[in-house]
Amino acid sequence: MKIKAWQIQTLGILALILLFILTIPVFANRIPSVLQTYLSQDLSEQGYDWVRVDVKGRNVILTGNAPTTEQSFAALKVVEKYSPVLRINDQITPRIIQPYSMNMDWNGKLLTLNGYIPNQASYTQFTELIEQHLTRENLHANLELGAGAPENWQKIIETSLLGLLKLQQGRIEIINQSLYFAGQTPYSAKRDEILQSFEQYKQYQKKLHIVAADENSKICQNKFKKLLKNSTVKFSSGGSVINKSSYPLLKQLANIAALCPRSKISIEGHTDNMGSAEANMKLSQQRAQTVVNWLFQQGIAEQQLIAIGHGALKPIADNNTEEGRARNRRIEFVVKGGQ
Repeated sequence: MKIKAWQIQTLGILALILLFILTIPVFANRIPSVLQTYLSQDLSEQGYDWVRVDVKGRNVILTGNAPTTEQSFAALKVVEKYSPVLRINDQITPRIIQPYSMNMDWNGKLLTLNGYIPNQASYTQFTELIEQHLTRENLHANLELGAGAPENWQKIIETSLLGLLKLQQGRIEIINQSLYFAGQTPYSAKRDEILQSFEQYKQYQKKLHIVAADENSKICQNKFKKLLKNSTVKFSSGGSVINKSSYPLLKQLANIAALCPRSKISIEGHTDNMGSAEANMKLSQQRAQTVVNWLFQQGIAEQQLIAIGHGALKPIADNNTEEGRARNRRIEFVVKGGQ
């Protein structure tokens, strides 16, 4: 029986297809070993013999310690030129990080760190500095090694850490060469000291917002003094009922108190020397308490206010004249500072 030519051709094609299918695993198994051999040789010949290559299928895993950031970049470029490579898993240390960052949060008890350190020596130095000020119970750190740190990175993160721990609470974010620092401290002198410590880092863009409680208290105190310099809260004669004519003044005083919510404000009552010392002390205390109650009704926190009566013990004018006695009958607002 004769076999037609087209049938012979078809059988030949099918045989070739079958042979190709059978040889696919052979080629697939050879790709990783061949690729690994050529990559390793190429990297070594170009001076990157510190790179270790592991090929799985057509995916390449690179490990090793790069002498410099530039060499790490260059080694990656060598591997990227190979078309059979589908994906590169770069595990070269230190890894090149962009953007380079460090975040620090301090609530007065717990320090939380997240960010990058350039090398193991820097990591050891930084952690030793932390251990000088905090126990492990007061620290939650997630620090990684990574190349690409900006100039003076080690110094600025150490300066930031020491400044942050001087605050009641605060937060620092450093991204490349931009620094944001916000926090609170009881004392303006301490705030100024922290701000001064960052002056040396001219190449960094800095936003420093540190609130000093005593400075805010000074501002409030000056506003109270200015407002009460030529005005006083008036009461019923011999009593502690506030005269309605003083309501506008009290509203302005309440507005100032609202500007310093972290300060204690002492409302202090004073009288002239007419009458007994005991009666004057009682009257001055009642008048101070009446003002405290009025401010509380205006929304000022009760725990922020305290009423004190001094009677006639602290005159500011001569009690022998009517004008002097009128000046001595007064209410004073004394800001005590941060809570």
